[in-house]
Formats: sequence, C-alpha cells, structure tokens
Amino acid sequence: MPQLMTELSYLLGEVSVPTSGVDSRKTFLQRALEDAWKVYPWPFSLTDTTISFVGGVATLPDDFLPEGHYYLAKGSTALTETEYNQRNATADTSYYLRFQDGDYQAVLINSTDFVGDLRYQYNAPDLTTSDTKKAFYTNPKTIALGAMPQVTKADNPEADNSQDIAIFQSALQEDYSPFNRIRTRGKRAHSITERSGHATGSY
Repeated sequence: MPQLMTELSYLLGEVSVPTSGVDSRKTFLQRALEDAWKVYPWPFSLTDTTISFVGGVATLPDDFLPEGHYYLAKGSTALTETEYNQRNATADTSYYLRFQDGDYQAVLINSTDFVGDLRYQYNAPDLTTSDTKKAFYTNPKTIALGAMPQVTKADNPEADNSQDIAIFQSALQEDYSPFNRIRTRGKRAHSITERSGHATGSY
C-alpha cells in the first residue's frame, strides 16, 4: 500500500503522501486493483486445483473469483460454461455456475461423478493486509492510474473522467502484452467489462 499511495500522490502532483485525509485514496486503490485483476488472465493471478463432482455438483474454492477468468476440464476435454436458462440436456461437457448455501458451485448439465481440473483466478489481494500467499500486481503505477478516475469523480462528481479511464485501459493492455501469447485450455470467462457493461475503471 505505501508504494501505491506514493505513486498516486505523484500522479496528483504531490511531492509526498499527505499525513491525513487519504483514507478514500486507499479505497480507490483497492477498487483499481480489483478492477485490473479481472480484466485479463494474469499468470500471477491464476492457480490450479482439482474439484470433485458428486451428483453433478462441485463446490468451488473459497477464493474463487466468479467475475474473473477460469477454465474447467475433464481430463483432456474442456468443459463449456453456459447459462442456466440456456442449458442443453444433451450437452455432456457443459456446466453452469450458481451460488448456493454460501458457496459458488459448478453444476454439470448431465450428472456425472468425476474429478475435474480447475484453473481459476483467485480474489485480488486485500491491500489492508499482508497476505504473502497471494501474488501482487506487477506494476504499481498502473494501479495508481486506475484510482485516478475515482479521484476525479470524488473531487467533482460532474467531471469528465473518460481520459483517466482511457489511460488506465491503455496501461493494462501494455502490462498484459508480455503475456498475450499465453493460452490456457477451456472457455474464457467474461471480463468485468463484458459482465457489468461498463468500461474498466468507470465508477
């Protein structure tokens, strides 16, 4: 967090982080990190595990990020995610997600018991803690740029922050360019932009 706060202060033209009145900036930086985390399947944000389907239902890990990217397979066969109301009773490689009894679950269209391979994006780190088990976003300046649209709106709710958003999106694309040839089997989950209908960084 200190490095991110410093980066944001520099973007705001400050020579150092103010000693008071910056709690909202911490919130903006956390939101920016969470937004950036979900846009691409960053290698540092993915982890692999197995999940057991019993009666066609498998409980997903506690840190599973449903708005992020995930890939589910049965052996060498990639499973295809579908919507509940579009499920096809004959599709033996399809599944849908649901939230039930406090857990996210993957539900197969045809009930079959097996152990599946899951590669998934876990929740972004909490900047208020020191969770060393989670990787961190590799470019602090990009996260600071992601906070700028929120800072702009906080200062003036009527202000146009579209340029700030465009700069953030461009920085994300540049950061991901070294990884853009990485391919992971399975169906890509919808990005935060596709799921929510708003541009990355628009608050």
